Amino acid sequence: CIQRESVFNALNKVDNNILKLDSAHTDTIRLINNPNARQFTAEELIRNLQRFNGNLIIQTMFLRGQHNGQTVDNTTEREVTDWLEALQKIRPKKVMIYTIDRQTPEKALQKVPVDEMNRIADRVRALGFEVSVSA
Repeated sequence: CIQRESVFNALNKVDNNILKLDSAHTDTIRLINNPNARQFTAEELIRNLQRFNGNLIIQTMFLRGQHNGQTVDNTTEREVTDWLEALQKIRPKKVMIYTIDRQTPEKALQKVPVDEMNRIADRVRALGFEVSVSA
């Protein structure tokens, strides 16, 4: 709903405006987040996040496994590279990355190891962003 002007304006006033971006790919976001809007696209989400002009914190959950019989993995090179490109467009003041912390309704989803999360975080830092890792 950040495309709604009233929601955007309210979030833009918040000190710690934390917004999710779990992938730069529509199909992956659909698997992970199951957005309600049929017309949802990752490109539109990224454009809306850019509107904050850096006044936001991006939060991303990395995971892999199976969901509804489909493979989901936002840790592949393609996924991470495109996500990093999206971060460069969005220019957040901070990036928070994490993985599954507790049992999920979907038993075939897997936690990403902390060393892998740290390698992704190093790539985020190399772009000049502050990043925190929770694993």
